[in-house]
Formats: sequence, C-alpha cells, structure tokens
Amino acid sequence: MKRVFSDPGAVAAETLEEVERRMRGLGAEARECRAMCRAVELFLEWCGHHKVNGDREAGIAWLRERRGGMEVQAYQEMKAGLATWIHLTGQARSEEQAQTVIMVGPVAELSQGGRVSGVAGTWKDAGECFKGYLACKSYSRNTVECYVGWARRFCRWCVGTGKEMAAVEAQDIRGFLEWLAGTQVGAKTQNQALNALVSFFRHGVGKEPGEIGEYLRARVSRRLPVVLNRQEAAAVMQDLEARGRPMWLMAGLMLGAGLRQKEVLELRIKDLDMERGAITVRQGKGDKDRLTVLPERVKERLKVHLGERRTEFQQDLESGAGYVPLPGAMAKKKPAAARSWGWQYVFGGLNIIEERETGRMMRWHVHENTVGRLLGEAARRCGVVRQVTCHALRHTFATLALENGTDIRTLQELLGHNDVRTTMIYTHVMNRPGVTTRSPLDGLAA
Repeated sequence: MKRVFSDPGAVAAETLEEVERRMRGLGAEARECRAMCRAVELFLEWCGHHKVNGDREAGIAWLRERRGGMEVQAYQEMKAGLATWIHLTGQARSEEQAQTVIMVGPVAELSQGGRVSGVAGTWKDAGECFKGYLACKSYSRNTVECYVGWARRFCRWCVGTGKEMAAVEAQDIRGFLEWLAGTQVGAKTQNQALNALVSFFRHGVGKEPGEIGEYLRARVSRRLPVVLNRQEAAAVMQDLEARGRPMWLMAGLMLGAGLRQKEVLELRIKDLDMERGAITVRQGKGDKDRLTVLPERVKERLKVHLGERRTEFQQDLESGAGYVPLPGAMAKKKPAAARSWGWQYVFGGLNIIEERETGRMMRWHVHENTVGRLLGEAARRCGVVRQVTCHALRHTFATLALENGTDIRTLQELLGHNDVRTTMIYTHVMNRPGVTTRSPLDGLAA
C-alpha cells in the first residue's frame, strides 16, 4: 500500500508537549525531557527535508545517518529521546499500523498507588506502553521480564475467556488470581502476579484497576532452605578446586561471603578491598549496597586471578576492545570508565561481544547458566544427593556463620535482608528442632 506523506511538524506540535508532561509524570529528569525534545525536533526537520513520514523506519534511517559523525554519548541520548517519543505517542508508525497505535490519553493524574500512563487501544499496545514505563523506572532486567511475563499470561487468559481489551476490570484480575491458585502455584507467586497486574493496569492498559476484593488465595507453604553440612561443602569446594580457579573462587565467595549468584557475576574489581578483607556489593537485591566479608582463604588465589585478568584486560585494550557495560547513567557521566581497570568484572567471560547499538567490543561476565551447571556437576561427582544450587551455598554460609557464633543482626547486614525475620529462618536449620532428642526406639532392648 502506498504511503502518503503527512507534515511531521503538525504531529509534533500536538504531541511533544504532552509527551514531555507524561515523561515528568513517570519520574524523568528535566535534562532527559530536553534531550527528547531536541532529538524529536531534529528528526522532524530531517523528515520534512526528505519528504518522508516520521515513523519508526524513518527514525532508524535518521539515526544511521547521524551515527558516524557524533560522539557515542550524544548519539545514545538522541537515540533514547527519539525512542521515548515513539513509545509514548505511537503516532510515528506506518499507515498499516495506524489502527493499533497507542491512544494518547489525558495528562497523567496522581492516584493512590501510582500514575496512569494513558489509554491503550489493543493488548499489544498495552504491552508496549507497559514496557516503556518499566524502562523509564529503571527496574532491573529480571523485574522487567517477570512483570512483562505476567502481563502476557493475563492477556492470554483474557483472550481465552473471550474478554475484550476495553471491558477488562478488577474482577478479571480476581478471576486470574483464583485461576492461578488452582494451578497449585505458591502464595508468593500469586502475590507477585497481583503486583505485576496492578502495575500493568495503571501503566499499560491505562486505568485504575479499582477494588479487587477478596479472592481465593494460594496456600502459604513453609519451606526450609537447602543447607549443606560441613563435609558436603568441603567436598564440593575440593572438587571445584581441582578443576579450575575461577569457578572455585566464585563458589568460595558465595559460600564464604554469602553473595548471591548475580552479585558474584557482576562484582567489579574496584569493589574488592584486600587490606580490610571486605567486599562492597553494589546494587544488590532491592537496589541496595552493603558490605560483607572477604574470606581469607580466597585472598591469595584471588590476587593471582586478578593478575591474569589484568593481562587479559591489557590485551583487550590493544585489540580495540576492553569495554564493559556501566550501571545507570554512569555511561553518560563518565564514559571513560567503560575502559578503566577498576570497572572491569572480576570474573570476565571467555568471549568478546560486539554491542549492537554502539559497535563497542565488550567483555561481559561469566554466564549465569555456566556457574549453575558446573556447581551441579561438582555436587553429583561428590555424591551429594540433594539439589545444590548457587543459592544453597548462600544458605550454607548463613547457617555456618550462626553456628560459629555470629549474631543474628550482624548476619542480617551481611546478607542484605530488610527484615530480621527473613534471617531468622536459618536459626531453625541451625537448632535442628527435635533432631537432638533421642529416639525412643534406640532405648528399647534388642
């Protein structure tokens, strides 16, 4: 179908100010709003000069044309600004998609639990709007994938029950949660789905869900963590030690410092303090920083490993690589940090990967699936029957620390728990309630 050119400037006059207000409602800074406006103005000038519609395809062509003569930071800001404008308006699309664009609603109004991000016309548009909101809030990748996953499941459930997009309301959330309870999910999973769907209604569908009311809740189960005893932990560490230093070091930090798998993989060299024997965990679960102990046993081998990483880093620099991803806005504030030694991952991956947006050659950290696989194989070789995961090493650290005399409040700080009641679960494992009692069978005569 032939596309008819329309004046992009007229579209911008109606939507640019509205999008800026919506960005501010989502928590964007004034600098980000100005960058977005500047990028859109330049893009629409280019569209008018070339007599093309200001759709996504034109945006890609415009960015490719400007990429060669701009600094990386300026290019990224311009790309992010244009992408935000397209996300929040939905008007910069081809005519084939015109029937399913996001309908820009009134200015976001403050509600008791959040902000309404606009009204969506279709399930697809609601999902795109929701992902745009999550990106503006700078949630972690895992949180975004989890929330988007629940939104997709809810959409499929509504389509399966014959529910139209415009007719969804609070009772549909209640029905979905009760359906989940029937699939034998846990109470925590059901609560997670509730939080995701409430956010999806407000920032994807574009309306308040209203009063959900009482619904059938999944059964609350009480589970004890998997904890290795001292013999099993020693056997697993000995097996890993015989097969290679990096995996032994990663397991040693999970078992000896209580780090989560993600915290070990994303550990930067600057966060190690050998002299004080401390590790600074940056942006841990809940976006919190904390200090924990650096095991004495790993120090010497860690120094050897860092020496090898330094040599590898120098080789990367000489080959034009040496970049690492930086958190948050650090790439804009200090772009040179991407090739500095302190920001390198302690456990760098084997391969160098080209970043699609910038063309930089980056060395990411070891893949999380590799760590879990190697740890499971080591446990099976040692004859450990129970399922040994990376988090089981963290559980073992907490239990053994309590047995060694660490008080519960100190352990809470080391683990990064918000509530001491979460840490108290390890006292049940340590005390072994009922296990110290002598069995009556052992007192009977043979």
